Amino acid sequence: MRPVYGDNCLSPVYNWIQMLNKGRENIRDRERPGRPAEVSTEATVHCVEHIIRNNRRVTIDDIARAAKESWELDADGKLDQAGIFKEKGTNYFKAGKMDKALKQYKKIVKFIEHDTGFEGEKNDQRKAVLLATHLNMSMCYLKLNEFIDAREQCSKALELDAQNVKGFFRRGQALLGINEPELAKVDFEGVLKIEPNNKAASNQVLICIQKIKEQKKNEKKIYANMFEKFAEIDKQVA
Repeated sequence: MRPVYGDNCLSPVYNWIQMLNKGRENIRDRERPGRPAEVSTEATVHCVEHIIRNNRRVTIDDIARAAKESWELDADGKLDQAGIFKEKGTNYFKAGKMDKALKQYKKIVKFIEHDTGFEGEKNDQRKAVLLATHLNMSMCYLKLNEFIDAREQCSKALELDAQNVKGFFRRGQALLGINEPELAKVDFEGVLKIEPNNKAASNQVLICIQKIKEQKKNEKKIYANMFEKFAEIDKQVA
C-alpha cells in the first residue's frame, strides 16, 4: 500500500476519514444500535499527526485504524491514541491548565484501563502508561487543592506499582491536605523505606510529627473545655 509522507498529507486526511466513516455508518448502525456513527474527524487527524511527528509512514490502514473508536481499536491503536492524549495533557499541564490536562488524562484511562486485547509486552506498556497517567492526574489534583481526588489517583498508581515513590509521596501530600498527618506520615515513611536518603520525605515526616503534636494539643483543649462545661452543668443541676 502506498504510504503518504509529511505535513502535506494532512489536508486530504479529512476527506479520507469522512469517506471511511460514511462507508461504515450504515453497517455500524445496523450492527450496533445506539452507538455513535462516527468518531471525531479532528481527533483522528491528531492521531495521524502524531504518527507523522514520530517519523512513521502513514498508510490507509493507519487512517482506517485511527478512525475507529476505543472499543474497536487493537492494542497498538489504543497505545497510539493514549500517546496523543498524553502529549496534549502534558502541554496543558505545562501551561498551567490543570482542568484541560485532566480531561486528556481521563481519556487515556478510558482507552487503556482494561487489559482486553493486551498481552505480554503490550500489556506491560499499557500498565506503564496507566501508571504515569494516574501520577500525572494526582499532581493536577494537588495543584487544584483537590486532595481527596489526588489521594485516589495515588492509590490507583500504587495498585499498579506498590513500590512507587511518587505515589507514596504525593498521597502523603494529599493526606496532609485533608488534615490526616498520621496517615500522611505512614506514606512518607513508605518513601524512606524505598529511598532512605530522600530528604524531601524526611522533611515531610518532621512536618507530620509537628502536626500530630498540634492535633493532640488541640484535642486536649477541646476535651478540657467539654469537661468544664459538663462540670458546670452538674453544679447547676445539684
